[in-house]
Amino acid sequence: MSTIHATRTVAERQFDVEDARGRTYRVTRYVWEEEREGAWVELWDMLLTANGGLVDELPGGGYCVDGTATRVHEVPGSLRTRASRRMEAVVPSGATGAH
Repeated sequence: MSTIHATRTVAERQFDVEDARGRTYRVTRYVWEEEREGAWVELWDMLLTANGGLVDELPGGGYCVDGTATRVHEVPGSLRTRASRRMEAVVPSGATGAH
């Protein structure tokens, strides 16, 4: 007998990053979770900019925006979490709401 687990995708936290030119980007950490025995277990995560760009965490600190190799750093004080209820609405680039 196979058990089907409930899954969900959650915007877990947001923060701003800044590049060497002073441009800032909003980054959201998405978490894919599966419910197991009444608890949500994180399976994997992904960092995305507001326009859909992938962001990779670099060893030793900082981040790199995929595709452009732009090195960025987190803006101090910009972290917003699910628990803080200060996160902005997350609407993927190109989303229309029409299905």
